[in-house]
Amino acid sequence: MSEPITPQLIKLALCMSRSNLVRRVYLLFKILNGYDIKLQIRSIEGYLKTNLTYEQAETIAYSYERLTGISCKPEMLLFDKNALADKLIDLHMDYQKFLETTDSTILSFVEAYFRYLYYDLKVQNVTALLHSMHAFFKYATGDFDKQQLKQHIVKIDLREKKATPIDSMYYRHDFLLLEEAFFKICMKKYARMQKRDPSLKNSFTLNIEI
Repeated sequence: MSEPITPQLIKLALCMSRSNLVRRVYLLFKILNGYDIKLQIRSIEGYLKTNLTYEQAETIAYSYERLTGISCKPEMLLFDKNALADKLIDLHMDYQKFLETTDSTILSFVEAYFRYLYYDLKVQNVTALLHSMHAFFKYATGDFDKQQLKQHIVKIDLREKKATPIDSMYYRHDFLLLEEAFFKICMKKYARMQKRDPSLKNSFTLNIEI
């Protein structure tokens, strides 16, 4: 199953045909979107296992506020489990769509990468990076000018509860780190596959480009 064809996707496809950088960013963007969904699923599953009383939530909120200086109300730690269960169903559907629109030949590499991000690199949030990558696509397709691009490259300030512009170098560093990690995992997994089945050296080509 492929992604729905939209005017924006057509413009982006034209950019990818001309720019290796846009292709690289799109590949990682698509993969990290799947990882973001996995993180949300893990988070909600964790919430559904908790049974905090209001008094316990008060204690945790007070301790958190003292340690971090970030305002935290007890109500923020108490969840409507029915609403969370509905959200979890939606996320599983989103993840299934991600699996269906990912080339089956690289799916096992992507899942190995997710495990590496979570257990080895301890990457717990990619929302801001995804937001910046989306802004880059808007710039690449001509929908954003340079100033608009800068305005949409932001970091989330939890203390002030707002998004503030940040030097794009910050996310370029993250992008290169995560891209390098993906290729590293792909090559390691491919080497293990070849070791188990030497015939893959001649009959199987690893292609992880869009």
